Amino acid sequence: MPHPSYKLLNIKTIPQMPTRSIAFSSYNWMGLLKHLHQMLIADAKIEEGINWSVRVPEQTSIPFSKSPIHNRINKSLSNMMIMRGDGVMMANPTLFANKLLYAPWRYDPLLVCCHPKKFNYDKMSLLLSNSQSVVVPLDIILERGNAMFHTGAFMHHYHKHQVSYDDFMQSFVQLEKVVQDYRNL
Repeated sequence: MPHPSYKLLNIKTIPQMPTRSIAFSSYNWMGLLKHLHQMLIADAKIEEGINWSVRVPEQTSIPFSKSPIHNRINKSLSNMMIMRGDGVMMANPTLFANKLLYAPWRYDPLLVCCHPKKFNYDKMSLLLSNSQSVVVPLDIILERGNAMFHTGAFMHHYHKHQVSYDDFMQSFVQLEKVVQDYRNL
């Protein structure tokens, strides 16, 4: 049964390039998975501009909660990886099996699906992730929503449809709880 606080997913896919560039590109599985792994732990939206200084700490290293914010990894609740293309059965997704990437109470948080049929590229990988990636966008939504609510912006429209101040306050509290739950993964 899904947990009510962990219902938000994001997708990261690699490679990302214009179709006219495909003929001039060659990828290997090790390189693709290394980039996708770094996109996951550094919470990069696209392949360009990945923060390569973010590293998964060693088990004897500093606890996640005490690591500097710019080096903190994006922890996941679970991940589903889909790999398609030539030589996919030889791909090694063990980078994504590291238990330090996941909430400590998760058992078997990674599902890997492979198929040799190409999908747009000779090789491609997609990662569907339930992770802390949602924290920053939700914080922005909460900040802007609270600012608009406290200034009374558009409230007359909501009152016209029987949406009360209490409904808004309850929604803000619920969303703050979701954000805090993801932050504490």
